[in-house]
Amino acid sequence: MTVVPEIERRRHQRHYFSKSCWCEDERITMLARIANISRGGLFLKTSNPFPIGDQAVLTFKITDYGEIIARVEIVWHSKGHYILHRPSLSGMGTKIIDIIKGGDIFKMFFSYLR
Repeated sequence: MTVVPEIERRRHQRHYFSKSCWCEDERITMLARIANISRGGLFLKTSNPFPIGDQAVLTFKITDYGEIIARVEIVWHSKGHYILHRPSLSGMGTKIIDIIKGGDIFKMFFSYLR
C-alpha cells in the first residue's frame, strides 16, 4: 500500500477552540459548535453542513469583551467519513470573507496566541 503524503493547504495555523456559534444563511439559523479557528476560517461541528460555496453569517464570542460577526464561505464539509485515511468530524470548514463586527477583538485574540 502506497502512503500518500498529506498536503497542507491552510494559510493560517488552526487553534483548538470550543465555543457555541450561531450560523445562519438565507434558509436556516442553527446553533453549531466551533471546533477550531484561525485568522482565515473556522471549522463548525454540525450534522447538517451547508452546501459548499454557500455563504453564511456566524455570530460568536471569543472573549467576554464582545461578539464577533463574520461572513464566511463554506469551502468543504464532512459527514463523519474518513478524510486522508483518518476519521473526520461531521461539520463544515469555512473561509472568512469579512468581519462585520468585532474585528479588533478578533485580531487581538490571535496576537495573544503567538
